[in-house]
Amino acid sequence: MNSFLRLLREGSRDAYTHIYNHYADQLYRHALVRVKDTVIAEEILQELFIQFWDRRASLNDQIDLDKYLYSAIKYKIIDHFNRLKTHSTQLDELAQHLKTHAEQNPDYLKTYLALERIVELELEKMSKNMREILLLRWEKYSIPCIAEKLQLSEQTVKNNLTTAKRRLKRKIDENSENLDIIMISQISFALIGNL
Repeated sequence: MNSFLRLLREGSRDAYTHIYNHYADQLYRHALVRVKDTVIAEEILQELFIQFWDRRASLNDQIDLDKYLYSAIKYKIIDHFNRLKTHSTQLDELAQHLKTHAEQNPDYLKTYLALERIVELELEKMSKNMREILLLRWEKYSIPCIAEKLQLSEQTVKNNLTTAKRRLKRKIDENSENLDIIMISQISFALIGNL
């Protein structure tokens, strides 16, 4: 495998393909056993090999490729579970903020419950990256910080935020006819206005 690593460092796509074909199934099964979801296991594997290609020039051709790739997938799996915890916490905080507002203004309860459901459903439909970008932005992370944290370009972060903002606004607008317009505008601004 070391000869393939040397070729990979020089940018050989054939070497990359050989390494991928040799390890992909094993690494996928390793991830699947832990995350118990085929789509997530595939995403983890894809992320791992994208980063592997991106970092090819810095690889030492004397590394133990088995250990390197299995360590990498282990950390990807840990990152996945950490993101799940963060996502859950962020949704809980948003729900708590909206609930507190509704409790202080009982007339808003129907609107609050409806909007909470709209936001939850729309978040579930978003891609993993878009959802994470939006939730991090709600936590007041800057665009450069989000880009670095998710290993994306700043432009990708901006594009995802713009799309998420439009989607949420459209969904809220579509469902606003029987809801309290004042609360809708307050929540829309809180969720969308400062993205």
